[in-house]
Formats: sequence, structure tokens, C-alpha cells
Amino acid sequence: MAWYMRIGQMSLFGLLMDVYLLKFGFDQASVQNRSGFMYQIITMATVLGSMNAMANFPELRDMYLRERKEKLYNAFQFFAAYTMHSLPSSIVASFLFSLLTYFPLGMQQDSGTYASYLGVVLILHLFGECLGVCLLALTRDVTLANSLATMISAMFSLVGSGFIRSLETMPLPLKMLGWATPNKYATEILVAGQIGGLELNCDNPKFPCRYLSGDQFLEMFYPNAVKNFAYNWIGVSGFLVVISAIAVFLVAFDRTRVTS
Repeated sequence: MAWYMRIGQMSLFGLLMDVYLLKFGFDQASVQNRSGFMYQIITMATVLGSMNAMANFPELRDMYLRERKEKLYNAFQFFAAYTMHSLPSSIVASFLFSLLTYFPLGMQQDSGTYASYLGVVLILHLFGECLGVCLLALTRDVTLANSLATMISAMFSLVGSGFIRSLETMPLPLKMLGWATPNKYATEILVAGQIGGLELNCDNPKFPCRYLSGDQFLEMFYPNAVKNFAYNWIGVSGFLVVISAIAVFLVAFDRTRVTS
């Protein structure tokens, strides 16, 4: 059942995006549509990952807390086993989601940009699950943990993505917070691959002609996205490693009493 839930959630979200957006064009409206879609990706990939943790981790956590008294295994071994169990379904879910959205929506038809897109979706999905594990190690209240995970994911997207407000125009505290989110680096990877290099037209009279190319959009809002492409991969991957280490630490020091 856990496999069906993990895969079904991502697939359903992808189908909803297809129905809602249909297919990107190359007019001015397409820039807004592409930006909105990428904002949804970086938010919902994390949220859906945390929802998987809410559904599956509490029972396993309670089992671990009972059995660690007998010193059968440590927190790292428990977390590694949980990750190995959930990773295949997360990979399949991310792969299906990417297939259901990337080609039907008419995104950049290039194998390299597709691989980057799939990689970002997978990393953020795994990050969300680790975030859920961290919160469930801090509280036994699943509803509270789920609310906190959703709030944190939304906050990361608001301050880190630059889609709502450019990082360069934010107050210094919010700008620093944006730099401390994986969404900042994931967004720059996506916009570099999906908006960079586009040739845009002004055929739709309902939208002002602001950009003649995707590169012009990047120069205005993400001037370092292409230059820092490799560093952004290091950044978003580093956040996944850090949140995984925090999850192991919190599980190891979880002193919750569990009744048999």
C-alpha cells in the first residue's frame, strides 16, 4: 500500500499539472506559466515527500524505540534501512512524475535538461521525507508534524525560489534565509535549464512584451543561474546530506517512551 500511495500521489499531481497548464508556448504568457509550474514543483515535491514520512514513519519509529532497548541496531542502521526501503518508490514516483509533466507540457527537449529536472524533483522529494522524519522524531503528534512540514516547505519556497519576490530585492534577513534553503539552488537549476535559451515572441496582445528571450529573463531575475550551475547542484545535494544527518541525530536522541 505504501508503494501505491507514494507513486500515486506524484503521478496524480503530474496529471493535474497537465490538465491545468496543457502545453507551454513561447509567448510572454509562457514565461509566467513556466515560472508558476516550477514554483509548484519545488514546493509540492517537498510537501509530498513529507507526507510519505507522516504516513509510514511513526509506526516504524515506535518499533525502533521499543527494540533499541535490546541494542539490536543503532539509529544510523535504522535510518539506512528506512531509506533503502523508501528510496526505490521515491525514484519511481519522481520518474513517473517527470515523464507525465516534462514532455506533455513541452519543456526543453534535451536529455541533459530532462536529467536535471528529474534530479531536482527526486532530491527535493527525498529532502521532504527527511524533513518529515526530523519533525516526527521531535513530536509524536503527526498532525502537528505535518503542519510544520507544510509550513516550512511553503516558507522555503517563498523566500528561496525568487518567483514571488527576487532575492536581490528582499531585506537582508530574508535574503540570508533564502540562501539557507535548498529551494534557492533547486530553482536556479530549473530556470537555467528550462528558461535559458528560449526564443520568445510577443504574439499574445494580452501580455506586455517584456522578454525577447529566456536569457533576458535570467539576466533580470537569476543572473548567476547558468554560471553557478555546478555550485547549485552541490548546494541542493548538500542540503539533502545535512537533513539526513540531522534526522539520524534526532532519531538517535529520541527519548520518547513507547508502550509495548
